[in-house]
Amino acid sequence: MTTNSNDIVIPRHIKIEVPEKSYYGKYTHKLDLVATKEQSAATIRSLNNWRFNRTNYHNVQVEVTKPIRRILADYALETGHELDYRLRQEGATLSVYFSDTKILELILADRIVSKIVSLYRPINDKHLEVMEINKKIRVRKSLFNKAFRYKLYIKNTTKFRKEELSAFNNWIKDTFPEDDRIAINAGLDYLLVYGKTRERARSWYIHNTILAIYINDEVDLMLTKLRLNEHIAYIEQAILFTEL
Repeated sequence: MTTNSNDIVIPRHIKIEVPEKSYYGKYTHKLDLVATKEQSAATIRSLNNWRFNRTNYHNVQVEVTKPIRRILADYALETGHELDYRLRQEGATLSVYFSDTKILELILADRIVSKIVSLYRPINDKHLEVMEINKKIRVRKSLFNKAFRYKLYIKNTTKFRKEELSAFNNWIKDTFPEDDRIAINAGLDYLLVYGKTRERARSWYIHNTILAIYINDEVDLMLTKLRLNEHIAYIEQAILFTEL
């Protein structure tokens, strides 16, 4: 069951955030909890060097992870219904990913609520519907690169780099002489400039960087799809918060 959590009263200390897309391709909500008693939630949010070690891991497990599992396990035992969720620990923070807002209600009703830092949730029912139906839509404050509706990701493969790169670069110049019709991201720009210059190119960067093109017009998008074909990884579409 997926519902909108906007009708649930959220304590004032919890920061409300808006997700751009679903998590792990299925979850519409995320809770972030911290597992330290000595520092405030605000301090933890800005702390980037909380060193991972056995003690820290144990603290997170005892203070946050185990209580969350207990809360949800007790509910499953009482009702016979297991709720779908996912946990991820990173540093001092435990993230809980879920769609069924019953999970949110259960956690808010427990004393562990004091450890919640932030809640990511859809802004309204339309946003929720978009997240559930189309996993490639990104709900954002602004368009990609401030001006483009679509972001097309290219597979960074040896075949593309060796067989298609030069021809594709020429195709871009011939097809889009106007600079404002498309834009390329930093990874693709670097590959086009240094991809065949071994002494200047950083091999690890070329092999691992993300390659993407920003496009605004649907016709231009179709042209690019036809040209790249098998080399397309996926395409994302931006929808503004103001459009929901």
